[in-house]
Amino acid sequence: MFTLVNSCVIGGADLSSFMSVFKLVITVIQYAVPVALILWGSIDLFKSITTGKDEEIKKKQTLLFKKVLSAVIVFLLPWLVFSIMSILGGSVGDFGNCYKNSDAGIPTLDNSNGY
Repeated sequence: MFTLVNSCVIGGADLSSFMSVFKLVITVIQYAVPVALILWGSIDLFKSITTGKDEEIKKKQTLLFKKVLSAVIVFLLPWLVFSIMSILGGSVGDFGNCYKNSDAGIPTLDNSNGY
């Protein structure tokens, strides 16, 4: 289990547990979606190569390029969003800083706090 080192208090609420789980979900999406897109596109291209039709191969090559471009965008999107949030500052910047400083994982629940 992961323990939370940093506390994120935004607007009087402690968001450290939420931010830890949120960062875990974003990280999984950030890596799993690009791998799935590239794998799926490669399989489609391989299938079209085995059929031997030149027109279909060109279509699948274009589709694979689009999927690789989409994978790069999905991978870089969290970085872009949280960089913009840090530039904006205020409570939005606090949320971005809290995200950057939190550890990805499922937090341990502490029964002494009543939950």
